[in-house]
Amino acid sequence: AVLVLMAMFSIGTALRARGWWRWANAGAAAIMLTVVLRTGSRGAIVGLAAGVLALVLAQRAKRLVLYAVVVAVAIPLLFRFGPETFRVRATTLTSLGDDYSVKEDAGRVNIWKRGLYYFAERPVTGVGASAFGTRDLTGVPSAGLRGVGYTAHSIYVQVIAELGLLGTVPFLALFGLSARAALGVWRERATETWRLRRPEIFAAFVSYAFCAGFLSHAYSYIAIAMFGVCALTRRVVEAEAARVAAGLPPTSVAPPRPRRQPIAQPIARTHPGGWRDPAAAR
Repeated sequence: AVLVLMAMFSIGTALRARGWWRWANAGAAAIMLTVVLRTGSRGAIVGLAAGVLALVLAQRAKRLVLYAVVVAVAIPLLFRFGPETFRVRATTLTSLGDDYSVKEDAGRVNIWKRGLYYFAERPVTGVGASAFGTRDLTGVPSAGLRGVGYTAHSIYVQVIAELGLLGTVPFLALFGLSARAALGVWRERATETWRLRRPEIFAAFVSYAFCAGFLSHAYSYIAIAMFGVCALTRRVVEAEAARVAAGLPPTSVAPPRPRRQPIAQPIARTHPGGWRDPAAAR
């Protein structure tokens, strides 16, 4: 999940930057994407696909078509020449019927089912922060669900089962405010004279939202960092909007580069007779 989020930031910066900074971010993104594909993590694959889609949809018409074609060409190439772990794990996303995550007690689907039962037992306060694994030791015998002592493997199940409604409501509010802040810098609007545009922030948030559905990271540094970036984004947008309203130029948007002026050519001398002296123009 961390590599997917950082890859979104690197890709977005590479698409916007110039010179060596562009190539540095492109190289970093290539390394991180290679590692993600070699791990074969299905949660990371889903999060990566969602983040790339958000980046593509944030582009203007011409670039959107170009990037869509690049992605459409890259997908079959990855399935043909990508790491074997990635190809095998990615194909199972469309056929989970016989997968361990569905059939076994330690699989995510059965863990999520038990998590909903734990929430039903204590809907207000939950079983306690980071106590999902302890509660899962006994499972739900009345429903025929055997516990294995695993974590929730999903921040959404984790929050609702461990914190109950008292913790879920504030968490969803924080989640929604962060999504709104990231969405505010996703695309440009024709009706605005100035707008800070950082589509990689929303792409990273979308990737996190999908990856988090497979991880128990509700209180981890990943969530804190992602929510912090979104909060900082909102503060920057508000500060820059105040500068623009006061008639000052925004500091977060680089001024346009001046165009190079053509070198003036010497004018050939014209004699009264109407002919031009080529030697005078040298």
